[in-house]
Amino acid sequence: MNEVIKNAKDMSHQEEQSTDLAPLIPLAERFLENQSRSIEENARLNEKRIEVSERNSERAWHLQKRRFLLLAACTVAVFSIASGLIFWKNNVSGGLAILSHVGAVVAGLLAGIGWEKSRDQQKL
Repeated sequence: MNEVIKNAKDMSHQEEQSTDLAPLIPLAERFLENQSRSIEENARLNEKRIEVSERNSERAWHLQKRRFLLLAACTVAVFSIASGLIFWKNNVSGGLAILSHVGAVVAGLLAGIGWEKSRDQQKL
């Protein structure tokens, strides 16, 4: 009989503890609602960041494409001028001077680009 009374007291004690937590239930529900809203907002923010990075990468690709086309057009123009001087005007020294100067400018540009990239990597 003592065990039954002891078990009953334990059960009533547990019920008292559970009723003590009853006022906290709305607070816990609000906390969970806020957490779910926060998770949803973070998910939307991440989606927007992904969209922005995709747009930026597309813009960078188009910019690189335009740079390549501009460089190709300039190269064709310079070689056309040099070959015209060499073969049509028989001015070999003028054509070679243009080619050598263009080669020096291109080498300087490539060195400058490499220097800038190494400087940017050192900053990281």
